[in-house]
Amino acid sequence: MQTGAFDITALMQAGIDVTILPPVVPSGTAIGTTLQGIPVYTSLGDNQASFLGSVPQPAGSLLLNIGTGSQLSAWLPEYNPAPSAMEVRPYPGGGVLMVGAALSGGRSYALLEGFFRQLITAYTGEAPADIYSLLAQLLAEEPADGMTAGLKVNTQFLGTRADPGKRGSIEGITLDNFTPAGLSHAFLQGMIDELYGFLKDLEQQGAKGFTRLIGSGNALRSNPVLCAKAEAAFGVPLTAGAQMEEAAVGAALCAGVGSGVISSFKAAGAFLRDVCH
Repeated sequence: MQTGAFDITALMQAGIDVTILPPVVPSGTAIGTTLQGIPVYTSLGDNQASFLGSVPQPAGSLLLNIGTGSQLSAWLPEYNPAPSAMEVRPYPGGGVLMVGAALSGGRSYALLEGFFRQLITAYTGEAPADIYSLLAQLLAEEPADGMTAGLKVNTQFLGTRADPGKRGSIEGITLDNFTPAGLSHAFLQGMIDELYGFLKDLEQQGAKGFTRLIGSGNALRSNPVLCAKAEAAFGVPLTAGAQMEEAAVGAALCAGVGSGVISSFKAAGAFLRDVCH
């Protein structure tokens, strides 16, 4: 990434013919047209596209994405080695993204949903139509304090990028807090805690001044309790972008910069419309 080029030596050692590789150019570079005359511009990574399509002001912003997987992404103006649990990725227009990816993500909550589904099916003999509405009811009726306090879920059910063999756990069980609602709250909190851990890693390396938290992904959109837990953990309000397909928006903005319709990647954020939840 420092040189902006392929590692030719490594490719040759792997037996790959380096003459098949295209030249490396910045994202948004015009590279031709379709048969219909539509201009084509070089792409950018899906993570970078989601960030570009979600975050109006990269400096000082954190992007929290929770869908099937989950990531915390932060833009920094200069290249710095990433903490061991994170990755550093180039960002179009300059700077880098520091990215922490939780492998289980929203699948952690789906795991709990499947547990309740199997239990209800075994007891009634019929598969329930919707379990997520039941979980939402449990979360609303029994807040995450009082009798449910102390229950802790580590949601690293698929391991981590640094330690693929690591597994999740449920701890702090008492005679009072091991309830369906307690488990529901603890699973959601565990998902947020893992992502918040990436921010602590960044802060330990001196990256500070994050004052905005942008949320994306279906898990955040559909679960207000999860959003509230994110706000409480990160200590700032959560802003959700109005666009549903952030990566597609980012790809369009990238083409806009390449075509000259948008003056720069830094200026692309002005084309985003935000709503606060």
